[in-house]
Amino acid sequence: MKPRHHLSCRGFSLLELLITVAVLAIVTNYAVAAWREQVIKVRRSEAMALLMQVAARQEQFRVQALRYAEGAELSAAPPSGLGLDVSNAGYLLATTATTNDFAATATVQAGGLQADDTDCWLFGIDSSGQRWAENRAGTDTSEQCWQR
Repeated sequence: MKPRHHLSCRGFSLLELLITVAVLAIVTNYAVAAWREQVIKVRRSEAMALLMQVAARQEQFRVQALRYAEGAELSAAPPSGLGLDVSNAGYLLATTATTNDFAATATVQAGGLQADDTDCWLFGIDSSGQRWAENRAGTDTSEQCWQR
C-alpha cells in the first residue's frame, strides 16, 4: 500500500500572506478614520453644550446682578460668577458682555485635542440666542456645525 500525501497540510504562501496584510491595512485605515470623525463630532457637541450652558447661566446671572458676566466671572463660583469649567475638549472659551447683551465663543485651541477640526473651528452664541460657527478660514459653517 502506498502512503498518501495530504495537500491540506501545506502552509500559507507569501502571496496569500501579503494579500491578507493588505486587506487588514485597508480595513484598519477606514476604521481609524471613522473613529476619529466620531471623536471630533463628540468634542464639537461638548463645545456646543458648553456654549448653551454659558447662555443659560448668563441669563441667571443677569437676573441677580442686572448685567451679564464676563472674563474671570465665567469660572468664578456663583453668585459672583457663572461657575463654569472653561477647559473643554480643546476649545478656548471667550466672552464679551455689556449690561444688555453678551456673546460667547468656543474656539479650537491650536495644538489641542480638536486641532484637526478645521471645518468647525469656532462656535458662538449671543444673548439673543443667535448661534454661529466658522471654519478655520473664517467662512460661515453654522448649518453644518450646529446640526442636532
